[in-house]
Amino acid sequence: MNVISNTTIITDSLESWHKSQSTFKFQGYEIGYHVQGKQDAPCLLLIHGYPTASWDWHNQWAALTQHFKVFTLDMLGFGFSDKPQNVTYTINMQADLLTYFLKVLNVKAAHILSHDYGDTVAQELLARSNLNEPHAIKIQSVCFLNGGLFPETHKPVLLQKLLFSPIGALKSRLANYKSFKRNFDNMCSIPLAEKGLNELWQLIEYKQGRPVMAKPKNKLDTHSNF
Repeated sequence: MNVISNTTIITDSLESWHKSQSTFKFQGYEIGYHVQGKQDAPCLLLIHGYPTASWDWHNQWAALTQHFKVFTLDMLGFGFSDKPQNVTYTINMQADLLTYFLKVLNVKAAHILSHDYGDTVAQELLARSNLNEPHAIKIQSVCFLNGGLFPETHKPVLLQKLLFSPIGALKSRLANYKSFKRNFDNMCSIPLAEKGLNELWQLIEYKQGRPVMAKPKNKLDTHSNF
């Protein structure tokens, strides 16, 4: 086990992922990212879910990088990236972050594989691409995993309703691993292994991230952009 912040102890596997990432600044905040694969391979952008991080993809990383040049990051407020509490987290902001990320790395076209919260961010990127907005990348294909694509059919669980309600900030501050595990077990048809849940919780705790859990309240309400 390794201590990598003032309050967080993480597993060796998470420490290895953390050490292998690079960083850049977006609007003054530090963002952690990974890029790996053959230089001439097709580009693949991975967009993680809520409340997790690019760690979502670590089990698929080796296989994907055999066929693609893979790009992923921890969005602002997630994982090993900064988690400012004075920011209004929106889908547009996360899409701006990913657009800037790909521009800096000179990626003009890519396939997208997204999950959960990342599906909504990917939809915003698709809308920008279809409108030929400045700096929008050419999206070659998209695969959405387990996301609330249609707001009218989305049925949030009780925890999500509480987090995105007026008492969300208090609820997130009072959250602990036991309640986190109970809610994840209720959401998953096959419960995640204890080690995996512990690692997800460690990512939330990193950089005092618990209060930020209630921040991405615009998870589904920015579909009006379309």
